[in-house]
Amino acid sequence: MKRLTVTATLAAALLGNASLAVAQGQGSREPQNLAEALAVVDRQVPSLEELISRNGCREIQTPRDRDYCLLMAAVEQQEREDSTRRLKEAFRRLRDANYIEFQPTGGSRAR
Repeated sequence: MKRLTVTATLAAALLGNASLAVAQGQGSREPQNLAEALAVVDRQVPSLEELISRNGCREIQTPRDRDYCLLMAAVEQQEREDSTRRLKEAFRRLRDANYIEFQPTGGSRAR
């Protein structure tokens, strides 16, 4: 049975975290194991406040539209958290079943 070798860059890309994948490709320090890489991905999920600010919800004048914007920001944040949690669990299951191993780009193998 072959095992897939997963780098932090690939893990970030698979988890939908393009900014982390780009940063990893630009020479930033590579996480040393799957747990560390997934913790980095966790920190990349935007907070509710960040999404509210990014979407400009506070600047919306009508209460109904502002409330809708706030609700959509909360839904987006929850969806991102849920998606990250599901993908992290999938990585853990594959790793625990020895289908994948996690390898930093530096060449040393870690699991």
